[in-house]
Amino acid sequence: IILNARGQDNVELPSTAGSNILWQAEHYTYHEKYFKESPEKYQPATRAGLERASHTNFVDYVKQRNAVASLRQHIGKAFEKVDLLITPTMKTPPGLLSASNAGGGTGAGGATAATPIGAAANGVSSFDAFGLPTISIRCGFSSVGTPVGLSISGARFAEPTVLALAASYERSTDW
Repeated sequence: IILNARGQDNVELPSTAGSNILWQAEHYTYHEKYFKESPEKYQPATRAGLERASHTNFVDYVKQRNAVASLRQHIGKAFEKVDLLITPTMKTPPGLLSASNAGGGTGAGGATAATPIGAAANGVSSFDAFGLPTISIRCGFSSVGTPVGLSISGARFAEPTVLALAASYERSTDW
């Protein structure tokens, strides 16, 4: 739901399905040296993700890179009716840490505190793929007391507008 001077509008965003191939390969590229030297130093979920990423098919990577480039060319249409997009930061609330669960409790929708980078719980990864300025700010608490956030995203080069709304929201709340 998008709020504007007229009220709110629903804006459809193109799917970024498959873009995780890019991010997984980029995460692996960054960690490759250390991962090969000491994989045991990585948490199990992160280690499993890096292991999968180490087998990325270069043809799939190039196809997805081209698809993301096309998405970035067309995302501007989402901003023809609105200036900013307001979305949840995460698709599910964060989980609780608990001593009995060695690293992570379960939150709504099965989210855990040990959820690896790039997991489905992340609601802002699409904006990363689109190359849009996005900021996440706290907006309240879940039913179990963990913080939840909202994300403010703008068109390309709209960083001042995104930051202005975030600052205004933070000044007008107790966060």
